[in-house]
Amino acid sequence: MRKYPDVAKGIKGIQQPKGHMRESLTVSQVKDLLAQIDTSSLRGKRDFAMVNLMVRTGLRTIEVVRANVGDVRQEGGEALLFVQGKGRDSKDAFVILTEKALNPILAYWKARGKADPGDPLFTSISDRNEGERLTTRTIRGIVKAALRKINIESDKLTAHSLRLSFATLSLRAGAHSFRCGMRCAIRQLKRPRFTLTTSSDLRRERSGSLIFEVYFRKRIISEMEKG
Repeated sequence: MRKYPDVAKGIKGIQQPKGHMRESLTVSQVKDLLAQIDTSSLRGKRDFAMVNLMVRTGLRTIEVVRANVGDVRQEGGEALLFVQGKGRDSKDAFVILTEKALNPILAYWKARGKADPGDPLFTSISDRNEGERLTTRTIRGIVKAALRKINIESDKLTAHSLRLSFATLSLRAGAHSFRCGMRCAIRQLKRPRFTLTTSSDLRRERSGSLIFEVYFRKRIISEMEKG
């Protein structure tokens, strides 16, 4: 009997994803998450500023951990946060900080006291590690604790969900999928050191930021009116 070649030889099956697939939050859940954080204390100001920053910019936890006070700068008339993206060895990426993203950070800094440019953007306030840089594990714990306070207990909703929420809400608001994808990967700027960010980079980033802000506010107003 004639033997035919095994055409399936060497073809791998579909690899199943490890762990749990993450999900994004709804606008209502994001609103409740931010609203339940008590900002009367230094801890509350820090947690609100950090969670708010992540959901409004799509930053990863590691990018928040690596960010310093001096990474918040004014360029081209915009407040920018330069970050060291995943797999990068320098801070050659940025996100625009709208007033809604920047003001809570400034309020936290004011309550925190004097800080040098090289100090972490967000610091620990525990007795053991006061003033030191937060870890990704700590940030994940802060987000999970905040989610539990609004009765969300799911392995699929984590700190990474804040990043996914930014992407999802931006796309629903009409942001171009390619632009949104670039922002959620954190736009990498190929530019010489000490040169200004190009105006086209700023326009693209500001467009995505404003689309998210407008959509987010409209949905919050809509949810409030329903209630």
